[in-house]
Amino acid sequence: MTDPNAPVTVTPADDMPASSAKAVQALALKHLYIAWVRFQRRPESMRSFIGYDLLYFPPPYAAKWAKPFGYIRQAASTIAAIRRHKPDVLWFQSPPTFFAHLLVAYRALGGRRLKVVADCHNMGLDPDVPGNFWMKIPGTIPALNSFDVVIAHNAAVGAKAAGLGVRSDRLLVLETRPAPLPVDETAGDPVPQVILVPCSYHDDEPIEMLMEVAARVPDATFKLTGNLARAQSKNYPARAPANVQFTGYLSAEAYTHLLTNCSLVIGLTTGEGIQLSGANEAVGAGRPMVLSDTQLLRSLFGDAALFAANETAPMAAAVQDALSRQGELRQASRTLKDKRERRWRLQAEACLERLVP
Repeated sequence: MTDPNAPVTVTPADDMPASSAKAVQALALKHLYIAWVRFQRRPESMRSFIGYDLLYFPPPYAAKWAKPFGYIRQAASTIAAIRRHKPDVLWFQSPPTFFAHLLVAYRALGGRRLKVVADCHNMGLDPDVPGNFWMKIPGTIPALNSFDVVIAHNAAVGAKAAGLGVRSDRLLVLETRPAPLPVDETAGDPVPQVILVPCSYHDDEPIEMLMEVAARVPDATFKLTGNLARAQSKNYPARAPANVQFTGYLSAEAYTHLLTNCSLVIGLTTGEGIQLSGANEAVGAGRPMVLSDTQLLRSLFGDAALFAANETAPMAAAVQDALSRQGELRQASRTLKDKRERRWRLQAEACLERLVP
């Protein structure tokens, strides 16, 4: 597998060109995107349009007590990358929210003058997300307001960010682009039935309920991806039925293969304002979806997904219904992919236009 820390450049020529003159001007700048994770589909999906180098600096240590030392290493790697690549525009993924403080300090100490785009996931802007401690770090909003663009991933979180004091001339909504993944329109229903459940194992995901659902759908295999150590710390694997597999983190290639060949993608959250990256991936891959019934998820994926309350009986019924309607739901996801792509391009160009006079 390719080293995830190695920069990969994809130019805008690989994608349909921007239509706005100012957006074209912004694309001519040198862009760099940095994320302190192993892999993230969102920046991967955007880079063929924006053309940035994409660097991952994942946590170097697994133990919680070692995280502060890991942050120091990641910060040093980030500053070294900025000096090495000399970008005109730096995009960074938040959280960690103190990434913003790092960049403020870098610029104050005479670092390279560059434009900054803060790509804020929900925990980087929404203090109401269960278990979110990132917004408790002092000075986060003033730091964000010192940058050129602050991105919220949906309108609901954008409204919360505005309420917290993020400046209106900085704040923009840029939804997650449907993943540009291959879609086989001739394929039938996969056999055996495999259900992909992308997980973080954070407090907003009702995993106990999901395991009860799996027990009611014994003919399907449920594959739960994500942080295996966190799942084990909550004793999920020991309590799971036989048809539930905890895969841990997969390589990008293995995860994409699972995503593009599964029968169904399930996305779970108890929180409003959480848009679920797994649902965006399912749309990009043209896969059927069953999602938690929240107002935001209905607004984003209502044309393609089945929805259910976070309770065992209705969720199990929705899963069984989706498995019986896979062809119909695959087509619905493909149609939604085209619609979401057009909307995303308009939002992306508005973001780029903020970067030039």
